[in-house]
Amino acid sequence: MPVNRTDTHAETTGRWETRRDQVLLALGGGTAEEALERLLASHPTTMTAVIDHLRRRLSDAEIVAWMAAPDTWACRGRQPLDLLDDEPETVIEAARHATADTWD
Repeated sequence: MPVNRTDTHAETTGRWETRRDQVLLALGGGTAEEALERLLASHPTTMTAVIDHLRRRLSDAEIVAWMAAPDTWACRGRQPLDLLDDEPETVIEAARHATADTWD
């Protein structure tokens, strides 16, 4: 039976939207922009660096999703959001790695 790529895409989009909404709710509700403003207010130095790295390639909604997704590089499988207080440099390194063009 052939794969219906439209349904697969719709299902993926639906899962992403559900996850985004869960993350936004966990971050106090509202829009991605509002969630980033709150994170920036509570962690100004770290979030300024993270946003500077990630905005080169990601929208605000994608940055929020990235913050709540396990990062296998610098965060060793943990969510950047969970490391903001105790390991801010790790979060910044993960953001830098996520947008690096090349590795020398």
